[in-house]
Amino acid sequence: MKSTFKFLAFIVLMILANIRLEATTYLVSTIQEFNTAVLAAVPGDSIVLKKGNWVDVRLIFRGNGTVDNPITLTVEQPGRTFITGNSNLRIYGNYLIVDGLYFKDGKSPTGSIIEFRNGSAETSNYSRLTNSAIVNFNPPSTTTDYKWVSLYGSNNRVDHCYFAGKNHSGTLLVVWMDSSPDFHTIDHNYFGYRPVYGANGAETIRIGTSDWSMYNSNCVVEYNYFEECDGEIEAISNKSCENIYRYNTFYRTAGTLTLRHGNRCEVYENFFFGDNKASTGGVRIIGEDHKVFNNYFADLKGAGYWSALSMVNGVPNSPLNRYFQVKNALVAFNTFVNNTSNFDIGTGKSDEQSLPPVDCIIANNLVQSQSAPIINYTDQPVNLFYEGNIMFGADLGIPQPSGITMVDPELEFAADTVWRITQNSPAKDSSVGVYDLVTNDFDGQLRDTLKDIGVDELSTDPITRIRASRLTTGPTFLNFILNGGKIIKVGAGLDSLFNAIQNAEQYDIFELITSGGQYENSSTIIINEEIEIRAAEGLQSLPIISNISLNNDESVFAINVNGSLKISKVELNGGRGTSAYKNAIIKTQSSPITNYYVSADRCYFNSVGDNGIGSFFTASPYTVADSLAFRKCTFTGSEGIGIKLDNEDLNSGRYNVKNFTLENSTLWNLKKEAVSIYGGDTLETTPGPTININHCTFDSIGLSGTRMLSFSEAHNTEVKNSIFSNSNFNSESILISGSMSQILFSDTFQVGSFVLERNSSAVFVILGFDPLYQPGPSGYYMLANNSPLLGKASDWRAMGDLRWDPTLTAVEEDNPLSVKSFNVMQNYPNPFNPFTNITFNIVIDGNVSLRVYDLTGSLVKTITDGYFKSGTHTVVFNAETLPSGIYFYRLQQGNNSETKKMIFLK
Repeated sequence: MKSTFKFLAFIVLMILANIRLEATTYLVSTIQEFNTAVLAAVPGDSIVLKKGNWVDVRLIFRGNGTVDNPITLTVEQPGRTFITGNSNLRIYGNYLIVDGLYFKDGKSPTGSIIEFRNGSAETSNYSRLTNSAIVNFNPPSTTTDYKWVSLYGSNNRVDHCYFAGKNHSGTLLVVWMDSSPDFHTIDHNYFGYRPVYGANGAETIRIGTSDWSMYNSNCVVEYNYFEECDGEIEAISNKSCENIYRYNTFYRTAGTLTLRHGNRCEVYENFFFGDNKASTGGVRIIGEDHKVFNNYFADLKGAGYWSALSMVNGVPNSPLNRYFQVKNALVAFNTFVNNTSNFDIGTGKSDEQSLPPVDCIIANNLVQSQSAPIINYTDQPVNLFYEGNIMFGADLGIPQPSGITMVDPELEFAADTVWRITQNSPAKDSSVGVYDLVTNDFDGQLRDTLKDIGVDELSTDPITRIRASRLTTGPTFLNFILNGGKIIKVGAGLDSLFNAIQNAEQYDIFELITSGGQYENSSTIIINEEIEIRAAEGLQSLPIISNISLNNDESVFAINVNGSLKISKVELNGGRGTSAYKNAIIKTQSSPITNYYVSADRCYFNSVGDNGIGSFFTASPYTVADSLAFRKCTFTGSEGIGIKLDNEDLNSGRYNVKNFTLENSTLWNLKKEAVSIYGGDTLETTPGPTININHCTFDSIGLSGTRMLSFSEAHNTEVKNSIFSNSNFNSESILISGSMSQILFSDTFQVGSFVLERNSSAVFVILGFDPLYQPGPSGYYMLANNSPLLGKASDWRAMGDLRWDPTLTAVEEDNPLSVKSFNVMQNYPNPFNPFTNITFNIVIDGNVSLRVYDLTGSLVKTITDGYFKSGTHTVVFNAETLPSGIYFYRLQQGNNSETKKMIFLK
């Protein structure tokens, strides 16, 4: 009997054990349920946070999974499960995965937002943060220092995450070290917009600290996308040894990948695209035995420490936190195109920084630049060896050594927006020396025995490496974050839009479907989320949004805590005349120093204010916008200042906007200034606003005797390609006060004087040319065909709002960067199998043919033969029915034709 009982008990235990071996999913809706689930979880289990807002939670995720059965913390619905308020996360244990978390508009109550530890003794190993996001998780004060992600332990991974909007002190992602290597991987993340902080300690990534900089970290940073990560000069700060930075893309980032401390790091196959933005840089070298190869640097506008490639002077007997001498650096097989400063050697030379680079090699690099000098010796290097380099386009800047050939590399701008060598390029098969570490080019194609100079190897091998971009990085719900949530269609009617927005969720899009419809609201619409309001496609007239309340202190929209607004193709009517003054949009003073944005595209703002009060946009004191952007907008009928961003006390150091953009817009018939911005104080160390006014038309502004524009103590102002006409001739029209500020390529006609203070300047400003506006109704500013302002802008177009340029087609006006020439670009990818993209430009409307021929000249396929509008077009060619081989494609329009070669490999 006992044997039978023991046998049955054994069977029951086995059944129970097998049942528990099945992974358990814990769906939790409170922090108490979460904590209970964490205690119960075993390898293979998942803890799922229920959809909704998790407010003021401190998540402590601990446990010990296995390599085959990790423990996972995830969410019920990615992108709709928010962690906000005073919240943070601690991960510690082994083989733990955090997947799908979204920290939004809160702040950490203590320490980093996410730490791979819980206390100094309990760290994580072999754990992972993936498919997650942190956006605008900032404290009230920008001087508060905490990190967003802190990595401790070893062999952890942060991947496919999105980080954006960090505005306060502290590195975004830090690797904290000890005496053992870390072996962390940071990959496929999208590091989004981070505004200039104005002081040290605002890096995007830092690996190590000065104290541990001579120890190996062995981290890999790869396949990440950095966009406008402008916190400080060191976008990445390396402070340890033997790390690898590869396959990353830096776009419009005003900083550099800085090898600040430590030795023996490798930087290869990265893309640095400056897009001609100020202070964009490349790689800064400090220390010993670093290797920088196979990188692409283009349109970078930084110089000195912000150069495309700089080698910094060292400090004798340098302490760990200063500058070690550059020794044995290798810079090879890189391509530099259209940079302001390509090589700066001996950067930072001073009485203290007196040790120039020594025993370095610059080999097989390709440089094409119009900026002189191509190489700048801030200090004379010691035993710097050149070989196999091709440089062209500007003065070399140093006596030409034998290792540099000054010859046109014959580059071609390809469809993938990079400059590549051609079959006739002198860079082909011309490298010198043996560099075994350079086995591939930036496409992942194998280098042959005779390697090509620069980053690109002409090859028939398939392209295996696609550069990091928005599309290849970030979480699966990133499209939801960037491009909106659900679309809600709204018809015209009293309070129809007001009522719809009452139930708004983050990133919702409100689409107005009634052409010319009156969207009247009986009260101000409060914006508490990031939302978009836009006209539906195909409407003949703009929908009109107005406030018909009799209360004189209301607005059409009020942006409240956590709110941001994007609007397009709508009219905002303040209702002037219906009641007293109103604003179109106001940012409320409901919380201190909030981060938000407003973007308006193709909108019409009119009829705001009374008794000298009321604006199209006004920011309340103690509020600051990350960005305010108005493009292709029209503004008319304001009693107060049109765009009012000057609501801070003098010399307070506070200002209302970080980045202000006004482009291709027309402002007319305004009683006071069109735009007024105050920069905080007279100190240049206060970061202040960055202001860009480009291609705008200002007419009949300041009719009550004020200026047209007022930018006071704004040290980063650029006003260009604009027209100022018909203001109060007897008073100042424009005030620009601040260093590094200027007005250029603009016309002032029948306006008062302009005042330039604190080293601001005027360049190529035309005084007194009549724009010759064509006759038409009020607000019609089309330039006559004989206007003296046609072709006078810095981009060779007309001054003023390009919508009034009679020489532009609609396509060109929509795309101011469109190419005004007939050409076809190199297909991409090439070689290809079986699809490839072909992009071409035409300057006049008409019939265009694009045909493919084989080596005998026989026509094998017509890709397209039809009518195209002028502009840039891309078509896809499918060659799956053709045999492998070399083909030619030919673009033809009338008497114009152009032919290029492509390679199809099955």
